[in-house]
Amino acid sequence: MVPVPTVYAEWYAKTEACLEVRGDFEAVRWFVADTVMVDGAPKAGVLRFPDDVTMFAEFTAYETPVRHEMAHHIMQAGDELHDARGWVPCQSG
Repeated sequence: MVPVPTVYAEWYAKTEACLEVRGDFEAVRWFVADTVMVDGAPKAGVLRFPDDVTMFAEFTAYETPVRHEMAHHIMQAGDELHDARGWVPCQSG
C-alpha cells in the first residue's frame, strides 16, 4: 500500500456526489505499479474487488483515471459500469 494523496478524498467525494451513491473511501487500499495489465491489455488502473485499487504509476496524479477507479469502487461494479448512464461525467473533473 502507498500513502494516499490528500486530494483523493476530495475526488472521491466529488465522484460520490456525481453518482449519487455513497462509498467508503477509508476502505480503499491503494497500490501503485510500474505496469497494470488486465487480460493482457495495459490499463491506467484496476479495482480488485472489493477494495484494492492499483494505479499505473504515471497516472496517480491525474484526476480522470483515479476517479474512474473510484467510481468502480463506489458502485462495486466492473466494466459493465462503463455503459451506465452518468458514467462519463462522473469519472472526471
